[in-house]
Amino acid sequence: MRTIDLSHVMETGMTVFPGSPQPQFTELATVAVDGYSETFIGCSSHCGTHIDVPSHMLMGRASIDQIDVSQLTGWAQIIDIRAKRIGDKITIEDLRPYQKKIEAADFLVFWSGFDRLWGKDGYCDRFPTLTYEAAKWLSSFSLKALAIDALSFDEMGVEQFIIHKTMLGSETLLIENLCGIEQLTSDHCFFVVLPLKWQNGDGSPVRVCAIEGIKEEDQ
Repeated sequence: MRTIDLSHVMETGMTVFPGSPQPQFTELATVAVDGYSETFIGCSSHCGTHIDVPSHMLMGRASIDQIDVSQLTGWAQIIDIRAKRIGDKITIEDLRPYQKKIEAADFLVFWSGFDRLWGKDGYCDRFPTLTYEAAKWLSSFSLKALAIDALSFDEMGVEQFIIHKTMLGSETLLIENLCGIEQLTSDHCFFVVLPLKWQNGDGSPVRVCAIEGIKEEDQ
């Protein structure tokens, strides 16, 4: 069995959504002075590799503490979209060849390769996003979440966040800012997504792990 970390490191100066605050790490105690170390952490709930839940965009819908943990683990299908040019859309036509695999999956993971631009200006603009029609089509499946190694599922500058609302409205969670998908040896693996459980949370930074070598009959 092999476990692969698909999460960015949380650190000072990291890439954040334009306009969001940088995470802060304040030293409260050190081993040298106090005999133990402790750090105060302050950050956006959508900082780094993170998960969006329905309350992020929709009033009265489930918050992070209301999400059943069973929705945070399951089988992931990887779809390689690295052939997409910067600014291209992911269409229904791109997805239909994977329909049977999508039907069998819990998580659908888009591998754009955009994480290669993490820490650079280009990361925050013209990343691949779903068309509304593709999002609507995916919302008809019993997916626990969509995930991508890019900044967002909606393009920059939009006001309605229609892709977020379409997917979150169907109880499909969204995981953004993955990294290192190239480490996987297969397009099918077991996924574990671990957010903080905070009251009325609209999202959370997450540690995302892909586990290879598990057989489905073992579950």
